[in-house]
Amino acid sequence: MRNLFAFLLRFHGFFLFIFLEVLALTLLVTLNDHQKNIFGSSANVVNGNIFQFFDGASSYMSLGEENKKLQKENADLKKRNKNSLFYHEILNPEELDTLFTQNIVEQQFEYLPATVINNSVSLSYNYITLDRGRKHGLEPNTGVISSQGLVGIVRKVSNNFSVVMSLLHRDMKISAKIKNSNYFGSLVWEKSDYQQMTLRAIPNHANVAPGDTVITSGFSTIFPENIPIGVVDTLWTERGDNFNTIIVQLSTDLKNTEYVYVVKNNLKEEQQKLEKEVSDE
Repeated sequence: MRNLFAFLLRFHGFFLFIFLEVLALTLLVTLNDHQKNIFGSSANVVNGNIFQFFDGASSYMSLGEENKKLQKENADLKKRNKNSLFYHEILNPEELDTLFTQNIVEQQFEYLPATVINNSVSLSYNYITLDRGRKHGLEPNTGVISSQGLVGIVRKVSNNFSVVMSLLHRDMKISAKIKNSNYFGSLVWEKSDYQQMTLRAIPNHANVAPGDTVITSGFSTIFPENIPIGVVDTLWTERGDNFNTIIVQLSTDLKNTEYVYVVKNNLKEEQQKLEKEVSDE
């Protein structure tokens, strides 16, 4: 008790000031209608700003959920793309649902939405971390794409996370082709520019020009055919060489990629097993 009295005595001036301020404000609002209206209007403005702030914050936080929903919808649409399906008969389908029930079409590629939570573009060996892992259905050696094009290949997975070898990795090699001519080659990252890769092994007699579109060839179990990669920026042929060196401007900005899709090939094991049997003969 003695300490309480000592505290009040020491700060009595401050508490007296607060008491008088509250009393003056109360009398001003109570006795003066004009001041009451001003005070009420000011309070409404403050309350309105507060509610607007929290409403905006709530809307911003809900954007994440909306993006997740859009990702899921886009993944479902990608599954319906003809490049994601395996046809047991040679045909030009119009009603996919009917073809599925008749077992004429099988789902070869599926797309699992994920979010980038870590990324690098300035190293020689760049990696990307995703917020999805084994318990979400992700597996090593599966492709990763964005809405713009290629991103990389999953290398390691844990229960909740995955590490992706970015396109910007010295060991990356992608089978790619020129869309207009179907000539294919190997796409590698040889430069420090995070927006460009090099396409090699395209014969110099191929009709290739700047602006031509570069896409996946489909000659692997990782990516479907016709996934966008970029466009031809420049090309040349070294003296005595039969192949072009082509610089490709990437369609995906890997420095600004947030939402991606992991591509799962349901027929990968069957294809790899058959190819291994042939190579072992």
